[in-house]
Amino acid sequence: MSEVSKLRVYNLACELTMQVYQVTEGFPGPEKFRLTDQFIRSVSSISANIAEGYNRMSEKEKRRFFYTALASAEEAKHHLLLAKNLRYLSEQESSKLETTLCIVIGMLRAFINRFDEAIERGERYEP
Repeated sequence: MSEVSKLRVYNLACELTMQVYQVTEGFPGPEKFRLTDQFIRSVSSISANIAEGYNRMSEKEKRRFFYTALASAEEAKHHLLLAKNLRYLSEQESSKLETTLCIVIGMLRAFINRFDEAIERGERYEP
């Protein structure tokens, strides 16, 4: 496994993906290729983009993938809200996913800020 697996934000994003896979199994059948698919794609894109960015060579490319991960997290928030409003999730499931997603977003924002600050100082960011 690559060094990215040492990042807490990456590991939590992977856990979130597994949680979303589990809860979306209970979504209605017609949602399989609509909300279920979009929710899983957006949430799995978070960890995938962190991993891809982490392993890119240039800072510019790294930064782009980290921001794409953040955008995917914000997209996942939308899908979570929609699933909650459609009553596809229990209050407990919704609350747990929302808490985890907010933590991932906060960690990712902090990670990006530290990355950007290191680059501004002319240093290589080492998490």
